[in-house]
Amino acid sequence: MRNRSGIILIQSNHIALIKRMKKSQTYYVIPGGGIEDVETPEEAARREAKEELGVNVMLKGLLHTENWNGMQYYFLAEIIDGKFGNGSGAEMNGKNEAEGKYIPMWVNVTELTELPLRPKSIIDKILSLPERKLCKGQALAQDES
Repeated sequence: MRNRSGIILIQSNHIALIKRMKKSQTYYVIPGGGIEDVETPEEAARREAKEELGVNVMLKGLLHTENWNGMQYYFLAEIIDGKFGNGSGAEMNGKNEAEGKYIPMWVNVTELTELPLRPKSIIDKILSLPERKLCKGQALAQDES
């Protein structure tokens, strides 16, 4: 089990997710990944945002933690620069067939309860946010599909 950091990035009532297509499974995850030995959860969240989404983010606070296959940290975040969808992490190049595909996308927050999102427990936290238009950054940069 490995500790993980993720970012909750919401703009115009849409949330950034990673669509995972692996073998015969399709599911969604919050952008993020494993915390390296030399990193804090915050540093890992910022690094993963750049690797998976192609954006630099400012963390706005810790939304949720839970023990699910290791300790999970979920931070509210805001884009400060970069171009959404231009992640350069190794998982984003699509060359590792065993790992499947990682597709960054914007999804309407109202669709969260219908998606196979992992972990499901984060959905209630997101839907309970007092205002879901948390990011003032750039407009949505790709199709919402």
